[in-house]
Amino acid sequence: MVDRPSLEVQSEAYFDNDGKPHLPAGEIKNKPVLGERGESGENPHKSLKNTRAKKGEKAQNSPLETYKQPVYPVEALGVLANVCRYMRDEMQLPVETAGQSLLTAASLLTQDLYDVKTLTGVKPLSIYALTLSDSGDGKSTADEVALKRISEADFQSHKDYEVKMAEWLGLSKREKENTPQPKAPYRMMKSATVQGIVRSFKEGVSSQGSFTAEAASMLSGWGMSAEQKNNTRSELNSLWDGGSISQVTKGEGRIQLYGKRFCCHWLVQPSAARESLNDDSASTIGFWPRFLVAWPEPMKPRKYKPFNPAESEAVKSFWEYCDALLNERHSIPLDKKNVIKLSEAAQKLLIESFEKLEQSRDPGSKLNHLKVFCVRGAEQICRVAGVLAAFRNHPKGVTDFLVTDGDIKNAVALFTYNLDTWLGIFGKREDIEHHTWANDLHAWLLKQTERQASETAMLKRTPKHLRSSHKRDVAVSILQEQGRIERVIDVLPNGAMQVSRNVWRAAQCQK
Repeated sequence: MVDRPSLEVQSEAYFDNDGKPHLPAGEIKNKPVLGERGESGENPHKSLKNTRAKKGEKAQNSPLETYKQPVYPVEALGVLANVCRYMRDEMQLPVETAGQSLLTAASLLTQDLYDVKTLTGVKPLSIYALTLSDSGDGKSTADEVALKRISEADFQSHKDYEVKMAEWLGLSKREKENTPQPKAPYRMMKSATVQGIVRSFKEGVSSQGSFTAEAASMLSGWGMSAEQKNNTRSELNSLWDGGSISQVTKGEGRIQLYGKRFCCHWLVQPSAARESLNDDSASTIGFWPRFLVAWPEPMKPRKYKPFNPAESEAVKSFWEYCDALLNERHSIPLDKKNVIKLSEAAQKLLIESFEKLEQSRDPGSKLNHLKVFCVRGAEQICRVAGVLAAFRNHPKGVTDFLVTDGDIKNAVALFTYNLDTWLGIFGKREDIEHHTWANDLHAWLLKQTERQASETAMLKRTPKHLRSSHKRDVAVSILQEQGRIERVIDVLPNGAMQVSRNVWRAAQCQK
């Protein structure tokens, strides 16, 4: 991926600096063309098409004029902010990656102890997160800090589990009938199919999460094959909702499970996620709208800087909070979970956010093409606020607490970043990158003999960042649409002329 060009025009904020929801009043400039309607609303994948009055001109709604990389609101992480800043400043990690890792780790530790009261009822504290990050940009390093205590607890539980299983397997058949099989203690998994997740819940603890820095296996593996992907997404949607698990299979018969909590943080390279992100049905059925997304800029060259998280007061404090939550008795029955309620001020602020996000249902709204994301916004805000409140209070022995207006403001800021990032994914940021490829290819063509080159030569001789068939094809398509390149006309030995199939010539520079 290449550096994005600096942009002068920023997209307008969805919420103001006081944490109150905000939509621009009056006429909205550069309003995107409305998308095609899916089963759950406007399709964001088809809402940011460029149209040009003339070839080579910038479209009225060109993403080059409207997209600005959103700033991750690290302060909105509340009790997690200090450790996130350490990971950014001392470990030189993208703050977005660090924030996502910390928030989902906190979700895993609190989702089995608490639910949260939302505007539509009681919901889990489960958070789904997706981070698009280039290889080598610190995905695994961030999780090593955020998940360290949970990984250590899983390892220790694994050793105890092996001993208990060995003892149980040594029992006679009659003794086994009267002695329950030990439960698998694992809280974390990497890649898994839905069937594997269900089995893990059947055999193990009631709060689990999928954390992987190689999420391509989740997005393009067997579970996401053409035959399986709709079932996989539907089951993951149900787990996020906190619904029961109900499966009937030929081999195992009926599996009926209640009160299971599942969260995830999938980190994946943008190129590996492209196909899944561009699958229209994933958004229209509500799969991607259940995810909080982050897309950090590619890391810049770094200077060597030694770090030791174990010596950081911020990291040690975070790990102590994790230990306190890990020591709690988990697998709490569904009817005995503590429900975190909202303070009066928090409730008022949440209602304001809800009503502003509901404006996305209006076809004339700036947010209409993200409607499937906005209509779940109030619940996402509640979940994030609930996780922050639970992680802050429970380790200190405070069990009777409320979600405050401060928690809601922080959650609104994090959700706004998420919404801005989805806006970039569905057209604007990617279009900026694609136009950069096109401009670079055109500049290179102008320097070639007779301003022309074959598609094969483009893969071998262009600047290195353009040497892939995907980038070449995207750039050629844009340049052809803009009228900046044209196919070369070949003259055959018999004097006839034909259009070359793979040789392109740069048009003269346009004013």
